Amino acid sequence: MRNRFLVLFITMLAFFMLASGVNSAEVNGFKGMRWGSRLADLQETKPLVLTKDGGKDGTSLYILQNDDLRYGKAVLTGIHYSFTKERLQGVMLLFSGSKNFTAVKNEAFSRFGKTPQVGQGKEELYNWPGKTTNMLLSYNQSNQSGFLFMKVKKMPPAVKVAAPPKPAVAPAQPERPDQAAVAGQTEQTPSSPDEFETALDRAPPPSQPNAATGGFPPEILAMIQQDQTLTQLCWETSGPEADAACVKMRENIDQLNAYGLCMRPDASGQSGTEVIWYSCADSSTSRVQQPTASATSSQPDNEPARETATTAVPTDTAPAPVDGSKARRCRLIGELFATAARMRDTGVKPPAAEEELAWRVSSEIPEITIERVRETVELVYFDQKYNHLSGEPLIEQVYDQCISGNGPYLQPLP
Repeated sequence: MRNRFLVLFITMLAFFMLASGVNSAEVNGFKGMRWGSRLADLQETKPLVLTKDGGKDGTSLYILQNDDLRYGKAVLTGIHYSFTKERLQGVMLLFSGSKNFTAVKNEAFSRFGKTPQVGQGKEELYNWPGKTTNMLLSYNQSNQSGFLFMKVKKMPPAVKVAAPPKPAVAPAQPERPDQAAVAGQTEQTPSSPDEFETALDRAPPPSQPNAATGGFPPEILAMIQQDQTLTQLCWETSGPEADAACVKMRENIDQLNAYGLCMRPDASGQSGTEVIWYSCADSSTSRVQQPTASATSSQPDNEPARETATTAVPTDTAPAPVDGSKARRCRLIGELFATAARMRDTGVKPPAAEEELAWRVSSEIPEITIERVRETVELVYFDQKYNHLSGEPLIEQVYDQCISGNGPYLQPLP
């Protein structure tokens, strides 16, 4: 059951943006494995075992055989290592019970510094935004489970784990004294992997761009962070934990919508489930209505208004004919949205809806890839523009957007 928590690792967009004012200690990795280390290099010395395959370009999870499941005085239920494109990007420590939560929190405070609690209700959240690494501690009082998540903010340059020193080979001829002195300087071997100097050690920490907060207050940012976490758990796992996460995610989305926020899929996300929250008012000015010229606007003030009923020249032109194949394709996309809406209204979970729609996609529309199917489900289930529509009204709205080239997807179809 605990493995169903694992996919919380998948990359979170707008993650840990709260400014806590805590000068937390910098974290460059975990248990001697530095952020950015290549999976193949680590597996030469560490028995990492795959638990979730995210594909070549996705996020995969691993555990370490015979791992020490302790963190301070806490006993953990699991430690899981996140790799994206086969490079280490984060680690999650899972635990259960209030005693272990207190122990994990005390250890985190000891390592990273004290930080104020954020979150609402029965969800306790603490976060430490560092220069290179973000840390988030979460504990749910209802199911008495939680996690400590550490994730690099920006992937550093590739780091290769230093190989064990090779045995010295007897020289073919005597060395000169100056050569022996130089060789003697390179024979010292670090006592632990943490002492190896790497490109990450030699280079200064990468400068981090300031994350745009959109002017949101800390309470709203905390809800956005929670939405990112809940979305991963709801979409990528199954079982009671996933069901509870979906319910909580829905409540969280309703609250954010009530604050006037909208969301759209994040095309730059790696897992396909990331979203971007923004003020709905920001999109209200996206369409600028062109002023309509009136017959009297160009008349001098001293001239009487002239009758225009019989002299006005019509300026409206007939709309350009719609290509038949495009109209058919846009209609099918509208029906795809309506199908997703029916599943939404009957309680089908987003992952099941995505799987069902993937089977229904017609081979005659190659533009509707699995990424488009996932975006369809995200829009229908979670976007304020679509999550209340169904049936023919939804089909018509999607059809009009598709024909005009203004949607419904973030990247319109050609």
